[in-house]
This record gives sequence, C-alpha cells and structure tokens, in this order.
Amino acid sequence: MPKITVIARGWIILILLLTAGSVWGAAPRLSPTIKIVPERYHFGDLTEGQVEGHVFVIKNIGKASLLLDHVYASCGCSRVLLKSYQLKPGEQTTMEVFLDTHGKAEGDFSGTLEIPSNDPQVPVKIVYLTARIKASQVKKVEEQERNGWITITPHEYMNGLKSLPGLVLVDVRSPEEYQRGHIAGSKLIPLERLKSDAEVSFNSLDTPVVLYCQSGKRSRQAAQMLVALGYANIYDMGGIADWPYEIERKTHSD
Repeated sequence: MPKITVIARGWIILILLLTAGSVWGAAPRLSPTIKIVPERYHFGDLTEGQVEGHVFVIKNIGKASLLLDHVYASCGCSRVLLKSYQLKPGEQTTMEVFLDTHGKAEGDFSGTLEIPSNDPQVPVKIVYLTARIKASQVKKVEEQERNGWITITPHEYMNGLKSLPGLVLVDVRSPEEYQRGHIAGSKLIPLERLKSDAEVSFNSLDTPVVLYCQSGKRSRQAAQMLVALGYANIYDMGGIADWPYEIERKTHSD
C-alpha cells in the first residue's frame, strides 16, 4: 500500500503540474488586446479656422476586459470624445476626434493621440493625425494689404495658381542651384538680376508672379523687391526644400 500511495501521489503531482502549465500557457491569451481603426488619418485640406471631426473605432480583440485611460493629444488643437472606457472581449466603442485649426500655420500639420490601456503588449497605442492647412481668404487679403504679396504653399500652386493666365514661376537662386534641380516650368532669374530683368521678364505690373528659392529667404526678398517696383500680383512660395513633387535636373540655357 505505501508503494501504491507513493505512485498515486506522483500521478497527482504530475497532473497538477500539467494543469498549472496549461493555465500558465493560457495566461497571455487571456489578456486584452486593443485595436484602433484607423491608426492613421489625414483630414485633408482644411482652411485655417476650420474644425473637422472623424470617428475612430476602438475594439477589444483580446480575451479579457480592456481598460482605457485618458487620451493624450500632442497639441491642444485636438479634442477627443471617448464613448466608453471599458470594453469586454469582442466589444468596441467609438472615439470622436475634432481637429481645430484656429491659429494654425499654413502648411502640413501632424499630431498624435496617445491612448494608454491595460493591453500588456501595447500599453500606449499611438494614433497619427495629419492635415494640410490653408490660410483663410480673409488672412490672405490682410497679408496682401500689409505686405503687398501673398504667401502660398506648393499645394496651392499646383491646385489653382498654376493655371492662372500669364503666370510666371520664377526661381531666384543661382544658376548652379537651378541646374542641380528646379521646378518644371520655372524661369531662372537670380535675385541679383531680378530688378534689372523684371521689365523684360513680365508683361505688365499685373502679371501673376510666383517666386521660390532654396529655403524661403531669397523668395521673400524678391517679393519685397517686386512690390517696391509696383508689381501687384506677387506670390511667395518659399523654398524648393519644401516642394513635395518631382523636380527637373537639367542645364539651363541662359
């Protein structure tokens, strides 16, 4: 009997170890898993001052309850409304995000939302937000009245200004810089030659002229120069360094 008892105890210990092993092995599968759709969202083209919203879906695709914490936005321009902070396995909720562009600088915007939870694999889920901010028409009028020219983005040039009748796109960099890469259709007039070449390069004082350089410094100087000469439709596009489209690389004939 003692021998049988020892054998029985051995089987019991083995069963307990196997049971414990199966429980330990299942533990990770009993954790919550967060999923957000989409994880990246582009709000598109927004005019400064516009408020735009989007609804994200948060799902718990794990095997235990998902607990969400406060959502942290990278800037105060994002307002978040989370419908539920606790999701059982298989449940989902919505997260409405509003992007307020008041006071935002013209150009590309990017921000993030950090969503902490008890998901052991991803303690903080990141959602990426992007948009392209355009200056309001009121601000453009104010800018023109104040400076005599208007600042534009490459996107605004490609999606509107490019088709203006008689428009001249001017690269005010050096010939060497122009040869290394320039915007298709642009005319090279180095900044130091702009004043002397303006009369023969533009048909009239009302000719629409878009200026660009490498970083934006010389294009601004060129805009000031042309306005001082009496030109009325001047647009400063800044630097080719911010140009997101293709560029040409060929020797200028001048």
